Order: sequence, then structure tokens, then C-alpha cells
Amino acid sequence: GQSANAKLVAEHNKLVETLTTENQSKIKANEKEIAKLKKQIEQHTGVSGDLTGQIKEMEGDLKKIISENDELNKNLATIGAAAEKAAEYKERSETLKKDLKETTTALDTISTKYKEEQQKRKKLLNELEDMKGKVRVYCRIRPFSKTELADQEKAKSCVDIHDDFSLTVSGRLAKQFNFDSVFGGDSTQEAIFEDTQRLIQSALDGYNVCIFAYGQTGSGKTFTVQGTKEMPGITPRSI
Repeated sequence: GQSANAKLVAEHNKLVETLTTENQSKIKANEKEIAKLKKQIEQHTGVSGDLTGQIKEMEGDLKKIISENDELNKNLATIGAAAEKAAEYKERSETLKKDLKETTTALDTISTKYKEEQQKRKKLLNELEDMKGKVRVYCRIRPFSKTELADQEKAKSCVDIHDDFSLTVSGRLAKQFNFDSVFGGDSTQEAIFEDTQRLIQSALDGYNVCIFAYGQTGSGKTFTVQGTKEMPGITPRSI
């Protein structure tokens, strides 16, 4: 009976040992699988984190693209408005070019007519001056100076003007003189220039003209030709 029990005990121990060995092998295998699964989980967790970052980055890029698209739409609208203005300006430019061409043509016509009229005016003016005479003599009476007016004996006029062309000089023998024009003591610088400006115009037109003042010292020659700053004479008025 004892040998049979010992045999059963030995078989039981062997079975336990075998099961223990198998279980230990399974535990090691399961631990390896667990470690593998943990590693995969960690990898998937990292990938998930990367994907989350990529998604956020893509969302930022999307917002940026949407903003740029809105800006492009605005620019497109601005460009469209600018194109409309450019078309308007082009139309106005064409109109202005046409008006300028018409104005230039009209100006050329007027300029041609003006030159023709200038030639006619020169011809008629100088024919008129020739009709008046090649040589003309004017007489201008100088008014009394303040010194002369202070002396009653000297403030007596010896000239009697009859009209715009004749006068008489009194004295021992009164004598009448005729001129192309007579200017009294109250005549102005403007009046003298008015009567000589056609001759000056003839000189500007290219004709030979000579204007000079003749008389004794103090008779007013320089005043008539040069004048003063306040009352310019023939020369500064001509210039």
C-alpha cells in the first residue's frame, strides 16, 4: 500500500512541476506580449500626438489660407474697380486727345490767319505812315518851372497855340509856325507816346525810323525821350 501511495505522490509532484513549468512559460510569454502591447500603445500614443499636432497645424494653415483668400477677393474687387477707372480714364484720354487735336488744328488756323493779318497790318500801317510824310516835325511847349512861376516877369508865355497843328511865337516880330502836331504845356507823356507809337511799331516791323528831340538846353528834350520813374518817356514806354 505504501509503494502505491509513494507512486501517486511522485506522479502528483511531477504533474505539479509540469504545470508549474507550463504556467511559468505562459507567464513569460504573456509578459512579453504585455511589454509588446505597451510598446505599441506608446507608439500609437506618440503617433496620435503627432497627428493632433498636425491637425492643429493644418487648422492654422487653413485659417491662413482662408484669410489670404479673403484678402485676394478684396484685391480682386479693388483691381476690378481700378480696371473700371482705367477704362474711364482711357475714354476720357481719347476724348481729350480728340479735343486737343481739334484745338491744335483751330489754333494753327488762327495762327495762320493772325500772321496774314499781321502782314496786312504792317503794310497798311506803313502805307499810312508814308502818307503822313517821310519827315514829321512835332512841337511840344514846356510848362513854366517853379522858379519861373515865382518871377512874374519870366512867367509870361510867348507862344499862342491856335490848334493842334499851328502856333504863333510873339515878340518884336510875331511869326506863325505849322507842325504835324502841337502839344501844349499841359500835354502828358502818354499823349506824346500815343502819337509816336505807330512809328515805333514800324521800327519793330523792320523799317528804318529815327525819332529825336531838338531844342535848347532846358527845353525838355530828355524829359520827353527818357522821362522819369513816375512819368516815363518815349524810350522806356517803347521797351
